[in-house]
Amino acid sequence: MKALLLILLLSVLPVRAATINAASASRAHVGAAYATPAVDGDVIVIPSGTASWATKLDVTNAVSFIGAGTASTILLCDSNTPLFEFYTANFTGKTQIVAEIQFAAGTTPSSAAWWYVHGCNTNNNRFITSNMWFNGTTAPCPFVIGAVGVMKSNRWDITSNIGLYIYHQNWNGELYSRGSFYDPVDYNSDEFWMVEGSIVNGSGAAYAFTDAYRGARYWVRYTAITNRWLEAHGTESGFVGGTRAVVSDHNIFHGDGSSTYAHNMRSATLIAFSNRVHNAGSAANFGHLDSYRKVYWAAPWGQANGENPIDGNDATIYATGRASGGGEKFLVDSTKSWTPMQWVGYQLTRTNPLNADKTALTDFRSGYISSNSATVITVANSIGGAFPNIYFTNNDDYRILRVDQAFDQPGVKDNVQWTWRKNSALTVSANVATATMSAHGFTTGDHIIVGDLIVGVAELTTMAQITVVNENSYTFPLYTANGTASAQYEGWVSKILTYNQGLDPCYEWGNKRSDEADLDFAPSAAFIRADEHYYNDTVKPGYTGIPFPWGSESAATHNLSVGTLNVNNLIER
Repeated sequence: MKALLLILLLSVLPVRAATINAASASRAHVGAAYATPAVDGDVIVIPSGTASWATKLDVTNAVSFIGAGTASTILLCDSNTPLFEFYTANFTGKTQIVAEIQFAAGTTPSSAAWWYVHGCNTNNNRFITSNMWFNGTTAPCPFVIGAVGVMKSNRWDITSNIGLYIYHQNWNGELYSRGSFYDPVDYNSDEFWMVEGSIVNGSGAAYAFTDAYRGARYWVRYTAITNRWLEAHGTESGFVGGTRAVVSDHNIFHGDGSSTYAHNMRSATLIAFSNRVHNAGSAANFGHLDSYRKVYWAAPWGQANGENPIDGNDATIYATGRASGGGEKFLVDSTKSWTPMQWVGYQLTRTNPLNADKTALTDFRSGYISSNSATVITVANSIGGAFPNIYFTNNDDYRILRVDQAFDQPGVKDNVQWTWRKNSALTVSANVATATMSAHGFTTGDHIIVGDLIVGVAELTTMAQITVVNENSYTFPLYTANGTASAQYEGWVSKILTYNQGLDPCYEWGNKRSDEADLDFAPSAAFIRADEHYYNDTVKPGYTGIPFPWGSESAATHNLSVGTLNVNNLIER
């Protein structure tokens, strides 16, 4: 193993790279080795030993760290701080390797992330982790922010939470994830964060192994995954958007006997093929495709309710009326005689009254219809709990609408374009904001995003519609959460110019359960449609992929296993 690793290092690192031996595995000695100073291409060798790290090491150049093996070099994450923070955007055309180390939980391991990899896709760098053991992780390890690279022949033993988080919000040097959504995905390239030839073992009930949003692009293949699935957030995550692309192939998903899916996609294009699912109950819902905005108000975009301008909406108002009764998540209209279940998949909106501290764009007053009888409509439960479920009482007016295609749903690529402006002053009376700005270029009816975008805090943004325009000012209703003015909204304002949504469908083929039953995508929203947004049992046209394994190291040499699952078996089939 160590000989193969040295061959790998020699193939990707400069010939003149120096080897620096740390005196021990302690934070002080590894830090001293790095401060020698280590320069691009150097390799710091961490010897055998177990060491508790209470402070992190910032790595700002292309230095690699190699241990003596996962049973010998053990670094304990302690004092609620990460161990490493790598900054790969600082250099160009380099390969950086972290290998042969076990990261394990200390007395008080970090609750945020055990280590971070910062980078970008434009500087031709690759970050490699090889033969690592993330043991007893309670938080993402690593947390990838912008970097591309591969994690191969690694092992995760996850006691709680998520094992790997991926963001690509700075793709192509753009802000707020838009670069990743503008840029077509080359599914035959390695422009992803990749996991391959690895073992993932999650304790307890099934939960997510990966999680991602902010334009993330990731790929998992030839990996044995126990009690965990692959996850992708959508626009309900905020201004920075959901996940752009996920590839999953030749994985074994070993469930807990009752888990319902192997992939939970709330956005993104998913390419999934040649996967196997064992011990997962019915597990027919192999690829769960959903848009949480159908039931969830998400700042700043709002809900996919059939009238939100960011979505593609059916212009038809299918029904209107006045409730004769109701309650949380249901209304009664005794004057109707609907066909049972005829409104499933439509959106039910309460048109009055608005909550006192909300506007038409921000009031949670719509629900995704899950069932109906002749006189009663029931909507699905809200997700996330940030806003209450819709509630009906006697004499509430309503209408029924339909979403044709939701912004950032699975199987689409979106392109929101805007222009930036800066408020010179902002005053708020009740929930009406007036901004003073000469030559603002806005007109009545424009949709804007307002908030503290200069520091990129998605949670401090909201979408509004301009109601009054004067020469040097404009007015708009402003949701302020508690009905009072907030200085956080005095800052950048963006005028939304276009919402363009094109298709980038999901494809799956050759996915089977252990009894050889075929596994397909299963949508949970009526506007995610077969043979348009996703294709079952269909090879993606033009797909050839990239060779496995990634790089020059032979995956067949890794004898990683958990239970009866073995990476070699994955490779051989």
